[in-house]
This record gives sequence, structure tokens and C-alpha cells, in this order.
Amino acid sequence: MGGIGHVMSLSPQLLPGLVLAYRRAERDLIMKKYHFVVSLFWVGLSIFIITLSYKLGLGRLRSPGPGFMPFLIGLCLLPASLYSFISLLMQRHRAAGPKREDEDKSNLTKVFAVTLSLFAYTFVLEGLGYLIATIPLLVILFGCGGGKKRWKTVVVASVLTSFITYFGFAYLGVQFPVGIFGF
Repeated sequence: MGGIGHVMSLSPQLLPGLVLAYRRAERDLIMKKYHFVVSLFWVGLSIFIITLSYKLGLGRLRSPGPGFMPFLIGLCLLPASLYSFISLLMQRHRAAGPKREDEDKSNLTKVFAVTLSLFAYTFVLEGLGYLIATIPLLVILFGCGGGKKRWKTVVVASVLTSFITYFGFAYLGVQFPVGIFGF
């Protein structure tokens, strides 16, 4: 016994595993194409933002024009999106184990937490003020980021980021919502 008859006798046991492996490979290929298109979109969007904001007028540091902030945002977005795009281009095939269901649930929980916190932030910003509302928001956003982290570091980074942006924009003359404590 050999040849096709031997393979056909094993196929009922192998078929579910082969189908699962094929579906996983097909899903991974679709996701790689999706990530490639998305990163290319962000590169294009950042270039578009930089170009249009420059046409609006940048102004000067002491008196920024209407295109100043969008220009800075585009400048921040461009290197991040280029890094994502280039790393996808240079990425080698690597063996990836099956994704666990608890990781999917964890990611869904994080997406829900970020969405809910941003939604709540829009309502509490005016009443609580910039600093009081922004610190908890950043704790949630930094906490939901990937990888293991120390919560003490997340809280310190959130407080520092909030104060640095507050005083940086105050230096530029931007007014934030004062809130219940007067700051």
C-alpha cells in the first residue's frame, strides 16, 4: 500500500487540522494586507495634513497661525506611520502560534475602555477642567497600551504629560477649560 491510497486513509484524521491551518494562514495573509494598506493610508494622511496646514499658514511660535497645530500633528504622525509602513515591508515570515481566546477578549475590553473613556472625557472636560479630566484619561490610555507595565510608571507619565502639555500650551496662549478648582 502506498501512494494516494495511503494518504487517503489518513485524511479523515488530518482534515480538521489542515483546514484550521489553512484558515489561520489565510487570515494572517488578509491581516498583513490590511495592516499594509492602513499604514500606507496614515503616511498619505500625514503628508496631506502637513501640506494643507502649511497652506493655511504656520505663523510664528509666539503667534501661531491656523495651520500651526495641524502641521505639528502631521509632523508627529509622519515618522510613526513611516516606521509602521517600513517595518511591514521589511518584516520576515515568522512563526506565530495560535492566538488565544483570552487575548481577543482582553483586546476587546481595552478597545471598549478607551472608547468609553474618550466619550466620557468630552463630557467632563468643561466641568472638571483640563488637568483634573486629562490625568485619569491618560492613565486609562497609557494603561491600555500593549505590553506589561508598572502602574506607578503609568500614573507618573500621565501626570507629567498633563502638566507639560498644560504649561506648554499656556505658554503659547491657549486657554483650557478652568473647571471646578480654578486651574
